[in-house]
Amino acid sequence: MSFVTRFAVGAGALLIATASPSVAQVPQAAVSGAVFTDLIKKGKNDLDNFDYTAATVVWNQLLVQPLSRQQRIDVLQLLAATMFPNDTAEQKRDSARSVIRQLVGMGARRMFVKDVSHPGLDSLYSSVVAAAGPSATPVVFDSVRSVVGLVTDGYQLDEITARVTIDCYTFSFDELDAALRRSRLAATLPGALKRTCSQLLVESDPANTNLTVGSRDFGNVPDRGQLLWVMPEQSIEVVVAKGQSRVAKTVELPQGRLVQARFFLPRDTILWPAVKTPQQIAEDLRIFDRFAPSTPKPVQPVKPTGMGAFATGLLWGLAGGVAGFAVGQFLPAVGCNVTDEVPPGRTARVDGKTYGPGETVQLGGGMPCVATIAGGAGAGVFLFTATVKGSRNRSRTARYNEATRSYPTVLKEWEDRERRGFAERHPEVRQVLADQQTKVQQAQAENASIRARNANLPQPEINVRDLNLAPTPSPAPPNPPIGLENSRF
Repeated sequence: MSFVTRFAVGAGALLIATASPSVAQVPQAAVSGAVFTDLIKKGKNDLDNFDYTAATVVWNQLLVQPLSRQQRIDVLQLLAATMFPNDTAEQKRDSARSVIRQLVGMGARRMFVKDVSHPGLDSLYSSVVAAAGPSATPVVFDSVRSVVGLVTDGYQLDEITARVTIDCYTFSFDELDAALRRSRLAATLPGALKRTCSQLLVESDPANTNLTVGSRDFGNVPDRGQLLWVMPEQSIEVVVAKGQSRVAKTVELPQGRLVQARFFLPRDTILWPAVKTPQQIAEDLRIFDRFAPSTPKPVQPVKPTGMGAFATGLLWGLAGGVAGFAVGQFLPAVGCNVTDEVPPGRTARVDGKTYGPGETVQLGGGMPCVATIAGGAGAGVFLFTATVKGSRNRSRTARYNEATRSYPTVLKEWEDRERRGFAERHPEVRQVLADQQTKVQQAQAENASIRARNANLPQPEINVRDLNLAPTPSPAPPNPPIGLENSRF
């Protein structure tokens, strides 16, 4: 190798090795697209002509310019291809690895400039990425601004899609559509980027379940399902959950395809319909405004009246005394009024009085005896009748008091019975009762169906389909979005 060649290669390697991270970041103003394109074309021509020294000089010339992030990555990859060409004799492995390490630190985990790469360089690139490890090889996702910057820098569609890495979960395709409204790539670039992702449509039965894809929580799945742009994955767990129920399915999310996942969870039984009595229905319909009972109202108890026990006993005692007087006076058997006739030829002396033959002599107790019998009879009858009358009066009073206490209940029962009968006979109430019974039967049937379904839930259904990326026409904004029309990385 000539001295000039060694000097150029060494200078390029020194420049790469000493470049600080700030050089690789977005500069304030990138080199113009025409100058950049011309120099790239010249360097590639030198590389095609195996003039690695001249190509290295071009790449070093570009690297000292204020380049955008993607422009710098492209130039570094061209430099790596120049240091590690397909010609084994010209390969500078250590220098190429140094350049690739800088590219990996910028998030470029693969060769984007495919037209200068070859299997050997791809293998070297992969080995550097693997040796650096995940922590040293961050995945750098491109924003809408950086994608628009590639368009502004003049990259073609296939070049942009080869260079761009987007986070499918968070990338705003709507914002990109708006930013590219006046670009020649407006109709094709968003769709091409979408095809680098997967689309996931999750439906759940029942709806309003919580969706988790991997470690990302996407909230509730609505009735119409939830449609998401997701990162392609060989194996990822999709979970839907509701309450204590959870169903998980490990699925593949192929790039550029739509995955439709339908999950089945236990359904809650429906609430039992409200059941109202005929009286409640009549109240709601104001039917009792026309209420008329069909039987008489119960009669209110009447307080008992009549003679008291003493008066009754006194009356009957007087009657008993009169009867006793009559008995003592006129019934000889009681011994108060016993007479005898003095036999002829004889005299009789009774109580100091002498009676001659043929005269009637009073031999009984007389009036004292009659008075005693009349008094005893009167007192006995008085006591007996007063006792019986008092007992009867107390019984009547007790029955009256009990009837008085029970009357409100009897009246309420009568009124309820009459109102219930009135309501049950009314045609409007009967119609509501029939409708109510129909709803109860429907609820019974539906809950039986839900329980049968829950006992034998289907497995999740997974279908993979082609993406439908038909563009949706929308009016162009009056001005391009601020900060995106001439944006850089």
